[in-house]
Amino acid sequence: MAIPSVQGWERIAGDLEFASPRVAVQYEFYIHPARPAAYEVVRYRVTDLGPVRKHKPRYPTTEKLQWDRDGRDVRRFECVVNAAGGAGCAWQEMEKGGADYLREVPVLLWLYGAHHKMMQDRAAR
Repeated sequence: MAIPSVQGWERIAGDLEFASPRVAVQYEFYIHPARPAAYEVVRYRVTDLGPVRKHKPRYPTTEKLQWDRDGRDVRRFECVVNAAGGAGCAWQEMEKGGADYLREVPVLLWLYGAHHKMMQDRAAR
């Protein structure tokens, strides 16, 4: 299934850095005009900036995307480098309920929380 075109949607972008764990995250939230109360598409990349503890796997730095199609059908994709050598990547869908799909749940919840906190901090200034 192809990823939706986000042309004409509201875009919210962020670039955050954290001390513990030492990571950087770049993200974009897209809001479909017909569903203004939801981030229908979330595109993000998390990069480890510090050493990773021994025996702990490094989080994959590939770009990811979540598409909440209708509030019930949530799909997740990972950017796979274009094998043809062209620019960009091909979006490969993660198996629903698979290890990769489930690994992203806490990452996305953390990202939503970090974005919300950033917005609160801005409003307080």
